[in-house]
Amino acid sequence: MATLKDVARLAKVSITTVSRALNGHSDLIIPESTKARIMRAVEEVGYVRPRVSRKEPSLKRVGIVAFKNEKVEATDQYFYSIRRGIENECRARGLFGAVSLHWADLLNLNETFSETDGIIVVGENLLIANYLRENPQIQKPVVFVDRCPDPTRFNSVVVDFTRSTFGVLDHLIGLGHKAIGFFGGPAEYGVDPRLEAFRLYLQARGIFQEKHVHLGDWFTSTAYELARRVVLSGNLASAYFVGSDPMAIGVIRALSEAGLRIPEDVAIVSFDDVDIAEFVTPSLTTVHVPTKDMGREAVNLLLRQFGSWELPLQVTIPTRLIVRESCGSLKNLSDKSVLGEQCWDGAELHSMSTKHA
Repeated sequence: MATLKDVARLAKVSITTVSRALNGHSDLIIPESTKARIMRAVEEVGYVRPRVSRKEPSLKRVGIVAFKNEKVEATDQYFYSIRRGIENECRARGLFGAVSLHWADLLNLNETFSETDGIIVVGENLLIANYLRENPQIQKPVVFVDRCPDPTRFNSVVVDFTRSTFGVLDHLIGLGHKAIGFFGGPAEYGVDPRLEAFRLYLQARGIFQEKHVHLGDWFTSTAYELARRVVLSGNLASAYFVGSDPMAIGVIRALSEAGLRIPEDVAIVSFDDVDIAEFVTPSLTTVHVPTKDMGREAVNLLLRQFGSWELPLQVTIPTRLIVRESCGSLKNLSDKSVLGEQCWDGAELHSMSTKHA
């Protein structure tokens, strides 16, 4: 029976080269002429590749680590929608009966990893990343959704917050605003990438003002109190980018109670495009994030990774600015059919993050 050594001798290459050519390994570039010579040698000596019986592991138990806790998720449809997207895709793949939910605030890492075959993490969670770094023997697929603590190691599905923020500011400056403020919440680890992009963009144009940045938590009530204090201080910007729709609703309520008109006196643009965004008064101009698609892609990445330890992938989900009433760009338009359909490209400012990084 012919062996790899016989093929290598006839093709005048090493046994390693023959093995890599026959198995399609991409870590060694083999010229096409050499591949052809190897294949001719295979036929000439009658080499038959042995069949290897491999029993691939099956993904039976999926763990979802939800962001923070049930109270936070109930007030922020963004993270709830991502989780529902994950659950819907698991159901479509026949995995839903084996899905377990773990709240980040109550996470028992040893139990979570021992009880699951793969894990999808919603939102920032440096705890899990550090746990895996400290326990390299744990070889289970993990996918991070929304934020990834280490894209060089973990599969992830993320939003391009920088490009999204640049697009919002491009839109507001195009409407004539120069004094632009920011309402947002804390990042779990580090700085909110929306705030980083906000500073970068406005500093590059020489119009950033720290006094117009207001941070609290992500609750509507907190944003309401922040906006009330801004009104009392008399330190109002002409437009605000708000980090989430629930926060934007609180800001609008506070400004309206103070007798300010939205958008005539203050323009508002927010982020998420949750279901209620188009039904508040005025309807919210906001960045639409396809959260359910993020959840679906996270499941796809988990299945792709399972049983095949490849280089980590990062899927970036595109966003779109939905223009409604709160930014003011529609107030002089007679054709209201464009309501909610305008969007930005953002290409002009995309290179700014590279120039100023």
